[in-house]
Amino acid sequence: TTSAPLRCDGRSHGEIRSIKLTFGRTIHGRAECTVQYGSSTRTVSIITCELVPPTNVDTRPNDGVIVFNVDLSPMGCMGYEAGGGG
Repeated sequence: TTSAPLRCDGRSHGEIRSIKLTFGRTIHGRAECTVQYGSSTRTVSIITCELVPPTNVDTRPNDGVIVFNVDLSPMGCMGYEAGGGG
């Protein structure tokens, strides 16, 4: 018997696509990361941050908070509503 690839891009069922990460800066000085899956799928993200001194700098100088916010385009997921917080 001959076993044909199960996926339209020629990969077998258990074969994963290669992943390539590229880091850079935008013209506005923000960090950018491009993720490429295989040869045809790409996603781009922009990373920003703000450093704020702790409120209790005298007693707890190493305390802080990290907040992640994800804003997806409706093209990223058909079930996602832009600006809906979901």
